[in-house]
Amino acid sequence: MRTISAVHSLAALVILATGAFAQSDSEAPARDGQSELLDGRVIRAEKRSLNSIPVEVLAPGITRQVVHGTQTTFSRWQLSAGSSVPLHHHVNEQMTWIISGRAEVLSGGKNHELRAGEIMIFAPNVEHAFTILEDTVAIDIFSPARQDWIDDAARARKQP
Repeated sequence: MRTISAVHSLAALVILATGAFAQSDSEAPARDGQSELLDGRVIRAEKRSLNSIPVEVLAPGITRQVVHGTQTTFSRWQLSAGSSVPLHHHVNEQMTWIISGRAEVLSGGKNHELRAGEIMIFAPNVEHAFTILEDTVAIDIFSPARQDWIDDAARARKQP
């Protein structure tokens, strides 16, 4: 009897937990064939091509392409030699992978040279800056998703 009672109790807890932690309608998986939330985050498995992702020009010599998941942000950067990203920090953990080229990173008062094939990880709120030494292609992965970029994109879509 105790085993059956324990199983029923566990089943009841699972049912309650599932209901208590259900996603809101704005974050629930799409039921109408859509695969994105209104803010652009991907909410189910989806194949993307970098060729179909818009290129944003952020400054002379700096472009990016961005895809947001529900938990992460992926960005591909093309950076011209001599360009720079000023010292900054954010609440997101960041992993930067240099695909090609070379960059100098300032973080924690130290300079680090990153070359093709190398990765640097920045914990949340750690300041960092980039000076691009050669034309560079880099991939950044952020966790959690870059809500500031999501909000900026949503504001831009609302403008006439």
